[in-house]
Amino acid sequence: MLSLLGIIAIVIFAIHTFRTANSNGRNGGLWAFISVAVGIALQWVVPLVASMVIAIFYIASGSNIDTIEQDIMWPAVVISFAGLGLSFLGMWLVLRHVSQIPDETPAAASGPPPPPVFGDSLSFRAEEPHEVPSRPKPEGADLPPNRD
Repeated sequence: MLSLLGIIAIVIFAIHTFRTANSNGRNGGLWAFISVAVGIALQWVVPLVASMVIAIFYIASGSNIDTIEQDIMWPAVVISFAGLGLSFLGMWLVLRHVSQIPDETPAAASGPPPPPVFGDSLSFRAEEPHEVPSRPKPEGADLPPNRD
């Protein structure tokens, strides 16, 4: 029953992480994979390794090999519940990270460019003649102003 609850949680978190990541401009498939990996690792791999370490410790301390299963039953149950809780916490942290809108790129986040400095590009010297380019007059420039 506990494993079924864990599998359902992994599927629900993965779907929600995928949708949230896509809506925030992130790679939904990658984040769903990370959520599933965190769920499986914290729910099955870590408790399995911890139970094996405890079993090896019991055997090394001189416990009977025939009764090792009964000896580590309650620590294994506690480890299983802890793994399920850590799995929920890890997948929730992944979902919380994905639900934050990512910052802009550093080039875009640095703000607007500095204002132009006027007069630096114009280098007039007293000995050079200054020619002003002629501009065509706009239409109606020769007409007197309208006085109604």
